[in-house]
Amino acid sequence: MTPVQLRQRHLIERKIPVDTALYLKMLREINLGATIDDAIDWDTARWRVTPGNLAELMVLAAMSDLRVPLYQLGDRLKDVDLSYLYDGAITAEDINQYNMGEMLERLGAVHPEKIYEKIALTALTTYHIEVERLHADTTSLSFWGAYEGTGENEGEVRIVRGYNKDGRPNCNQIVVGQITNENGIVLEARVMNGNTSDSEWNGYAIEHVKQIQQTLKTGAPLIADSKLICQEHVKTLLAENIRFISRCPANYNQKLAARMIRQAYQPDSAWQDLGTFGQGKNASRYQGQLFQEQIEDKTVQLLVLQSSSLAEKAEESLIQEQNELLTQARELQKKVFYCEADVDEELKRFRKDARLVRYTDTWETAVSTVEHWPRGRRAKNSQPTSTTSQYQLVFKALTPQADAIRQYREDNSCLVLIAYVPESYGARDILAAYKGQQEVENSFRLLKTPAVASVIYLENEQRIMGLTMLLHVALLIRALIQYRMRKGYAAWLDEHPGQHLAIGWANQKPKSLTYKMFFDHSRGIYYLWETNGSFTLSYASQENFDKIDSYLSLMGLGLQDLLEKA
Repeated sequence: MTPVQLRQRHLIERKIPVDTALYLKMLREINLGATIDDAIDWDTARWRVTPGNLAELMVLAAMSDLRVPLYQLGDRLKDVDLSYLYDGAITAEDINQYNMGEMLERLGAVHPEKIYEKIALTALTTYHIEVERLHADTTSLSFWGAYEGTGENEGEVRIVRGYNKDGRPNCNQIVVGQITNENGIVLEARVMNGNTSDSEWNGYAIEHVKQIQQTLKTGAPLIADSKLICQEHVKTLLAENIRFISRCPANYNQKLAARMIRQAYQPDSAWQDLGTFGQGKNASRYQGQLFQEQIEDKTVQLLVLQSSSLAEKAEESLIQEQNELLTQARELQKKVFYCEADVDEELKRFRKDARLVRYTDTWETAVSTVEHWPRGRRAKNSQPTSTTSQYQLVFKALTPQADAIRQYREDNSCLVLIAYVPESYGARDILAAYKGQQEVENSFRLLKTPAVASVIYLENEQRIMGLTMLLHVALLIRALIQYRMRKGYAAWLDEHPGQHLAIGWANQKPKSLTYKMFFDHSRGIYYLWETNGSFTLSYASQENFDKIDSYLSLMGLGLQDLLEKA
């Protein structure tokens, strides 16, 4: 066997990943660095790297994974040709936990949520994005570390230890509220105390939505969960003429939802087929009826929806409750009583189960006599010294009450949406807008898990607020890429009817383009600096290269454009 000759050579490749080039181009188009430099008080003589550039670098490091340990930032970017991207002003050695920490602390002290609002608005203007709906929700974000005395000064966020929204105990957490548009682009990101309730957040959200609507001159309705609907919030929404759609909770306005369901099942009612929402086994078919109600002197629409998935769950619940009641009844039969009063008391206790309102339970009482004999061998003619009567309940039947079962099915197969929207909105429009609430939940999916922040140890709440703001910028860039790809693809399909563009997984026609498609296919594609001052585009997979070229084309970009500096 020929021996292998091994020599060592230290090779430094100056390369720029194609995805990094795109991210930085977009960050500059929405003016992240310049906006932060203008907002933060900093000394140009003391800062080797500007706060705005540090913020850009942190977002670049977070684009592949939102878990951003400060001490690893330099490692994440060490293979990127920062010298070209920043005209020789920055190297990987300039990025460390100390200057990043100071940048975050100063950013967190100057109302980062307002800076984010400005950046998000710039993104809408730059990429000509319209806003048709606004979705609001909250999640919790958890951190490692000891945070004693935080939130004691006015304006500071308070980190609270407790269960986060993923059900994990003993988490140092804050609450994050988001408002997104229908494309999942985060327009508002607010960091709040770790014990902020959803109802409290909705109060903030109403004010933010009012500002967004005034700034963008849009009547886009606010879509939120049922915590939005209470007397106080609805009164404010209607008084401010803010359009909204939400689920009507059971206890609102003297059980308004239950009254609407009863009305929908009147003999003269007419259900409208609203079609299917969702995909695969999660797809649900809806029927609906639209009613109107006067609330605070405004006409509000109430959409009663009958859902096939809810109907299936209602049937499963009925079967389960019958099985559980039968099991309890059989267990009760095993008990022995020594007086009829105890029998009656035990039967009353069993009938306190609220589920029995839908059934008639039938029992009989079996009585037996127990003889008590003296000890020892019995004589032929001996008699028992005494007798005792024993009682046992004998279960005969559990008969469903037709009217009660029917009402249970109706109540649990339906939900009621409350909407204050223009008259042009039909039943399907209201339902489609409400189902779009998934957009904000998709945005939270990356942010909400404790693993996102569990690797971060930050010294104070200002740094946490600054970091959370920059994580939202990373989410914003992801959403903008996805939006631009989808918009371009829709235009391509209009221009090429019946044609196929091989840009999906395994070259299939995509149902919907996602940021993950771009990120996964961009791996291994980068610009490599040559000695003559030019770049060579390097890639290992022709398929991935073709797809990235197509994705960029759909966004109105070419591979050459990503290296051009303003």
